[in-house]
Amino acid sequence: MLLGISYGTILRTAPASREEPAISVCRHRPTHPPPRTACLNQTHLRFQWVARTLTQGQRQRGPQEKAINGYPKCVFIPPHSDFDLMALVHTARLPASRPGGRFDISAWEGAKAFAPRIISQWEKIRRNEESGTMHACDVVRLAQHDRDMSFICYESMKHTHAHKHSRTPEFVSCAYFGQFLCVFVLELSASPDLHTASPKTLILVLI
Repeated sequence: MLLGISYGTILRTAPASREEPAISVCRHRPTHPPPRTACLNQTHLRFQWVARTLTQGQRQRGPQEKAINGYPKCVFIPPHSDFDLMALVHTARLPASRPGGRFDISAWEGAKAFAPRIISQWEKIRRNEESGTMHACDVVRLAQHDRDMSFICYESMKHTHAHKHSRTPEFVSCAYFGQFLCVFVLELSASPDLHTASPKTLILVLI
Protein backbone atom coordinates (compact mmCIF):
# COMPACT_ATOMS: atom_id res chain seq x y z
CA MET A 1 0.00 0.00 0.00
CA LEU A 2 1.26 3.45 -0.92
CA LEU A 3 0.35 5.98 1.76
CA GLY A 4 0.60 9.72 1.29
CA ILE A 5 1.57 11.82 4.30
CA SER A 6 -0.27 15.12 4.66
CA TYR A 7 1.02 18.20 6.45
CA GLY A 8 1.28 17.84 10.20
CA THR A 9 1.02 14.04 10.29
CA ILE A 10 3.80 11.53 10.71
CA LEU A 11 4.31 7.85 11.25
CA ARG A 12 5.17 6.43 14.65
CA THR A 13 7.33 3.48 15.54
CA ALA A 14 5.37 0.54 16.90
CA PRO A 15 6.31 -0.77 20.36
CA ALA A 16 9.07 -3.35 20.01
CA SER A 17 10.94 -5.64 22.35
CA ARG A 18 13.58 -8.10 21.28
CA GLU A 19 13.74 -9.51 24.84
CA GLU A 20 9.98 -10.16 24.95
CA PRO A 21 8.94 -11.25 21.43
CA ALA A 22 5.55 -12.36 22.74
CA ILE A 23 4.32 -8.77 22.75
CA SER A 24 5.15 -8.26 19.09
CA VAL A 25 2.19 -7.08 17.07
CA CYS A 26 3.08 -9.37 14.17
CA ARG A 27 2.95 -12.42 16.48
CA HIS A 28 0.01 -11.33 18.62
CA ARG A 29 -3.19 -13.32 18.23
CA PRO A 30 -6.44 -12.95 20.21
CA THR A 31 -6.19 -16.61 21.30
CA HIS A 32 -2.64 -16.10 22.58
CA PRO A 33 -2.50 -12.73 24.38
CA PRO A 34 0.90 -11.48 25.53
CA PRO A 35 1.79 -11.93 29.22
CA ARG A 36 0.58 -9.09 31.43
CA THR A 37 3.98 -8.75 33.09
CA ALA A 38 5.72 -8.36 29.74
CA CYS A 39 3.28 -5.62 28.68
CA LEU A 40 3.76 -3.70 31.93
CA ASN A 41 7.54 -3.97 31.72
CA GLN A 42 7.53 -2.82 28.10
CA THR A 43 5.29 0.15 28.91
CA HIS A 44 7.54 1.15 31.81
CA LEU A 45 10.67 0.96 29.65
CA ARG A 46 8.95 2.97 26.93
CA PHE A 47 8.11 5.84 29.28
CA GLN A 48 11.63 5.78 30.72
CA TRP A 49 13.10 6.04 27.23
CA VAL A 50 10.82 8.95 26.26
CA ALA A 51 11.63 10.84 29.47
CA ARG A 52 15.36 10.32 28.98
CA THR A 53 15.14 11.48 25.36
CA LEU A 54 13.22 14.65 26.23
CA THR A 55 15.77 15.62 28.87
CA GLN A 56 18.63 15.17 26.42
CA GLY A 57 17.11 17.62 23.95
CA GLN A 58 16.52 17.35 20.23
CA ARG A 59 19.13 15.54 18.20
CA GLN A 60 21.09 17.62 15.71
CA ARG A 61 20.59 16.94 12.01
CA GLY A 62 23.51 15.30 10.21
CA PRO A 63 25.10 16.60 6.97
CA GLN A 64 23.60 13.80 4.84
CA GLU A 65 20.14 13.93 6.39
CA LYS A 66 17.25 15.69 4.70
CA ALA A 67 14.66 17.92 6.38
CA ILE A 68 11.63 19.37 4.61
CA ASN A 69 10.07 22.65 5.71
CA GLY A 70 6.52 21.38 5.30
CA TYR A 71 7.18 18.37 7.52
CA PRO A 72 8.89 19.65 10.68
CA LYS A 73 8.32 16.48 12.71
CA CYS A 74 10.62 14.15 10.76
CA VAL A 75 14.06 13.90 9.17
CA PHE A 76 15.05 11.51 6.38
CA ILE A 77 18.26 9.54 6.93
CA PRO A 78 20.47 7.68 4.38
CA PRO A 79 20.81 5.34 2.64
CA HIS A 80 18.95 7.02 -0.17
CA SER A 81 18.90 6.90 -3.96
CA ASP A 82 17.91 9.37 -6.68
CA PHE A 83 16.17 8.05 -9.79
CA ASP A 84 15.86 9.86 -13.10
CA LEU A 85 12.19 9.53 -14.02
CA MET A 86 12.83 10.29 -17.70
CA ALA A 87 15.37 7.46 -17.94
CA LEU A 88 12.99 5.02 -16.26
CA VAL A 89 10.18 5.93 -18.64
CA HIS A 90 12.50 5.54 -21.64
CA THR A 91 13.36 2.02 -20.47
CA ALA A 92 9.67 1.15 -20.00
CA ARG A 93 8.76 2.43 -23.48
CA LEU A 94 10.99 -0.11 -25.22
CA PRO A 95 8.84 -3.19 -24.44
CA ALA A 96 5.68 -1.08 -24.79
CA SER A 97 6.37 -0.57 -28.50
CA ARG A 98 6.22 -4.32 -29.04
CA PRO A 99 3.00 -6.37 -29.32
CA GLY A 100 1.40 -6.87 -25.92
CA GLY A 101 2.99 -3.80 -24.34
CA ARG A 102 0.79 -2.19 -21.69
CA PHE A 103 2.65 1.03 -20.99
CA ASP A 104 0.32 3.95 -21.70
CA ILE A 105 2.54 6.26 -23.74
CA SER A 106 -0.22 8.79 -24.43
CA ALA A 107 -0.92 9.21 -20.70
CA TRP A 108 2.75 9.79 -19.99
CA GLU A 109 3.04 12.42 -22.72
CA GLY A 110 0.24 14.38 -21.07
CA ALA A 111 1.77 14.13 -17.59
CA LYS A 112 5.37 14.77 -18.62
CA ALA A 113 4.96 18.55 -18.45
CA PHE A 114 4.48 18.64 -14.67
CA ALA A 115 6.02 15.31 -13.59
CA PRO A 116 9.10 15.55 -11.32
CA ARG A 117 12.44 14.97 -12.98
CA ILE A 118 14.06 13.23 -10.00
CA ILE A 119 12.48 10.86 -7.47
CA SER A 120 14.35 10.42 -4.18
CA GLN A 121 14.03 7.19 -2.19
CA TRP A 122 14.90 7.13 1.52
CA GLU A 123 14.98 4.13 3.83
CA LYS A 124 15.10 5.67 7.32
CA ILE A 125 12.90 8.26 9.06
CA ARG A 126 13.62 9.82 12.45
CA ARG A 127 11.05 11.60 14.60
CA ASN A 128 12.33 14.87 16.01
CA GLU A 129 10.03 14.76 19.03
CA GLU A 130 11.20 11.40 20.40
CA SER A 131 14.35 10.70 18.32
CA GLY A 132 12.91 7.32 17.34
CA THR A 133 14.15 5.97 14.00
CA MET A 134 12.06 3.83 11.65
CA HIS A 135 14.00 1.51 9.35
CA ALA A 136 12.87 0.20 5.99
CA CYS A 137 12.63 -3.58 5.92
CA ASP A 138 15.14 -3.63 3.04
CA VAL A 139 17.93 -2.50 5.38
CA VAL A 140 16.91 -4.56 8.44
CA ARG A 141 18.64 -7.93 8.35
CA LEU A 142 15.96 -9.97 10.07
CA ALA A 143 13.39 -12.47 8.91
CA GLN A 144 10.13 -10.99 7.69
CA HIS A 145 8.13 -12.51 10.58
CA ASP A 146 10.51 -11.18 13.25
CA ARG A 147 9.82 -8.03 15.20
CA ASP A 148 11.98 -5.05 14.28
CA MET A 149 11.89 -1.30 13.80
CA SER A 150 10.35 -1.62 10.34
CA PHE A 151 6.90 -2.15 11.90
CA ILE A 152 5.17 1.18 12.38
CA CYS A 153 1.85 2.61 13.46
CA TYR A 154 0.12 4.91 10.98
CA GLU A 155 -3.22 6.68 10.69
CA SER A 156 -5.61 6.28 7.79
CA MET A 157 -9.22 7.19 7.07
CA LYS A 158 -11.79 4.37 7.35
CA HIS A 159 -15.22 4.35 5.71
CA THR A 160 -17.68 3.52 8.49
CA HIS A 161 -20.46 2.50 6.08
CA ALA A 162 -18.43 0.84 3.34
CA HIS A 163 -20.80 -2.17 3.23
CA LYS A 164 -23.90 0.06 2.97
CA HIS A 165 -23.88 1.87 -0.35
CA SER A 166 -27.11 3.75 0.38
CA ARG A 167 -25.66 5.50 3.45
CA THR A 168 -23.90 8.84 3.29
CA PRO A 169 -20.12 8.31 3.31
CA GLU A 170 -18.58 8.91 6.72
CA PHE A 171 -14.88 8.61 7.45
CA VAL A 172 -13.07 8.30 10.76
CA SER A 173 -9.37 8.26 11.56
CA CYS A 174 -8.08 4.84 12.64
CA ALA A 175 -4.66 3.55 13.66
CA TYR A 176 -3.12 0.61 11.83
CA PHE A 177 0.12 -1.37 12.04
CA GLY A 178 2.22 -2.17 8.97
CA GLN A 179 5.75 -2.76 7.74
CA PHE A 180 7.67 0.23 6.44
CA LEU A 181 9.21 -0.59 3.05
CA CYS A 182 10.56 2.75 1.80
CA VAL A 183 9.62 6.38 1.30
CA PHE A 184 9.60 8.46 -1.88
CA VAL A 185 10.10 12.24 -1.95
CA LEU A 186 8.82 14.09 -5.02
CA GLU A 187 9.44 17.76 -5.75
CA LEU A 188 6.41 19.01 -7.70
CA SER A 189 6.44 22.27 -9.60
CA ALA A 190 3.58 24.77 -9.62
CA SER A 191 0.92 23.66 -12.10
CA PRO A 192 -2.80 24.36 -12.61
CA ASP A 193 -3.32 20.67 -13.34
CA LEU A 194 -2.01 19.82 -9.86
CA HIS A 195 -3.90 22.74 -8.25
CA THR A 196 -0.66 24.11 -6.82
CA ALA A 197 0.20 27.80 -6.92
CA SER A 198 3.76 27.19 -5.69
CA PRO A 199 6.23 24.27 -5.71
CA LYS A 200 5.26 21.49 -3.31
CA THR A 201 6.98 18.48 -1.79
CA LEU A 202 5.03 15.22 -1.90
CA ILE A 203 5.96 12.33 0.40
CA LEU A 204 4.73 8.81 -0.36
CA VAL A 205 5.37 5.98 2.10
CA LEU A 206 5.23 2.38 0.90
CA ILE A 207 3.68 0.14 3.58
